[in-house]
Amino acid sequence: TGKGSEEIASKAISNGVNDYLQKGTDSSQYSLLANRIANAFKQYEAREQLKLSQQKFSKLVTNSTDMLAIVNSQCRFGYISPVCEEILGYEQRELIGECAFDYMPVDDRKHAMEEFFDAIENPEKEPVIESRFKTADDDYVLLEVRGKNMFEDDLIDGFVANARDISALKQRERELEQQNERLKDMRKVIAHDIRNPLSVASNSMMLYEETDD
Repeated sequence: TGKGSEEIASKAISNGVNDYLQKGTDSSQYSLLANRIANAFKQYEAREQLKLSQQKFSKLVTNSTDMLAIVNSQCRFGYISPVCEEILGYEQRELIGECAFDYMPVDDRKHAMEEFFDAIENPEKEPVIESRFKTADDDYVLLEVRGKNMFEDDLIDGFVANARDISALKQRERELEQQNERLKDMRKVIAHDIRNPLSVASNSMMLYEETDD
């Protein structure tokens, strides 16, 4: 514009312009205009990069098999990723505002609370716990939870917990332990069965050496 005023500037800004510049006769106005355009483009690029990063993060969180949660100092869910419906059977809205400890059996809750509040007081600690978590159908899944205190981060402002269902893994470990125990028993039986005829053969050789019979 050649006739600048606060009213014109206000109307321009309200209509979504990036910047406002009053025309003049000095050639320096072109350098100023070029700088304003360059700055506007940089801001646009920064916004697009942020938008792209947010989209990537959203896709990663949405499609991850791990469950991501952000809880406040009372351990109430401020956010939980959509995979909670697949792992726990709850919709996101059902868990937001709920206390995570309320879904743990008493035997697991005490240790989980100790680790959580210890990490609140000592932000450098990143606890890893195993705890059962009640599902929507009144069953339990075993979760491995890795936590990180991010209350100092203005964007997060909470405790980040990354959880994965290890129920199948633990079941497989138990099966392997049982299989190993069975193998140990089999080795004892086989060793006993082998020792007996070897002992008989050894004694027979000794008698043969003594009697030639």
